[in-house]
Amino acid sequence: MLRRIRGRGVFLAALAGACLLAACSTTSANTGEQHSIDVGAGDPVSVSGSPRIAVFLAGANNTLGQVTVDESKKVGAEQHIDVTVFDARYDSQVQYDQIQSAITSGRYNAFVVVAMDPNGVCDLVSKDAPAGGVVTVTEAVPLCGRAFGPPDQLYQPGTLSFVSGQSDSANFVRWAGEIRKRNPGPQKALFVTGPEILPSSVNSSKPFQAFAAQDPSFKVIVSHGDYTQQSGQDQTANLLTANPDATLIVTDYTDLTKGAVQALKDAGRTGVKVYDYGGGQDAVQLIKSGDVELTAAILPASWIRTSIGQIVNAFAGKPVDRIVPLGANEPFITRDNVSTFKPEY
Repeated sequence: MLRRIRGRGVFLAALAGACLLAACSTTSANTGEQHSIDVGAGDPVSVSGSPRIAVFLAGANNTLGQVTVDESKKVGAEQHIDVTVFDARYDSQVQYDQIQSAITSGRYNAFVVVAMDPNGVCDLVSKDAPAGGVVTVTEAVPLCGRAFGPPDQLYQPGTLSFVSGQSDSANFVRWAGEIRKRNPGPQKALFVTGPEILPSSVNSSKPFQAFAAQDPSFKVIVSHGDYTQQSGQDQTANLLTANPDATLIVTDYTDLTKGAVQALKDAGRTGVKVYDYGGGQDAVQLIKSGDVELTAAILPASWIRTSIGQIVNAFAGKPVDRIVPLGANEPFITRDNVSTFKPEY
């Protein structure tokens, strides 16, 4: 059941805000050609003309988000298609309203969704969107509780495909295992992450909580904020004050890591090892300087390029994979190999 729509003004305001961020081009022509696209559940979705794509981001106020916006603009220009990006500013209700308004507007026939609340938009994206003639690729965040399942079950029927953003359980278990292997014995880890509603924040911290449950000598304190450098700095400063015996700081995004490193320096703390998940340009520099021990790369430019490519291929009648596992089992980046690594954000 659809929630009450707040009216056309909400849609227009959201669209105006999105156009400040993204490619609001009008280069593609609607030819009227019909396409019938299988979305894995119910009847195929019938769409017409070229792809008119809305990209829904949980947040665009950090480095990764801006790379996604810029790459969306670039791919739209290359493919001569309309691409508009919506920024939910890490507000699940804002994103719900944006998606709902986009469906009812009839302006778009394809979505890329990076969900803020993947359970809250489950039916909206996998049922209401196809019923409204919209084909959806989900990116980075699996819908409908699937983020906590095995890698071969990340795809949600009712959508075109899922482009993995390395935020599923298996990737985080592998990363956490490497950190634990490098730090055996008694440890106290301060885990700095983003909003608790995001599956990536839950999945990234779960392995460390499992270590603590299995081994009383390993302790972990988990702190949630948003995915910005300032949040990372504030969270870490508070954690260091409350936990003077901390031996590790772990974050699941490079902007958080930048803040954590600054908080360590401000506190004059030495001997605390820092681990990153994200592999951004700043993480590379922090590894080179010795401030960070290890990172695992995420690939935002590749994610959005692949997501849009899946839609373009489907509209052209080409086959698409239900799950595209980008970046799985990539080598970890340390001082030994950082000189050969090329970050995407």
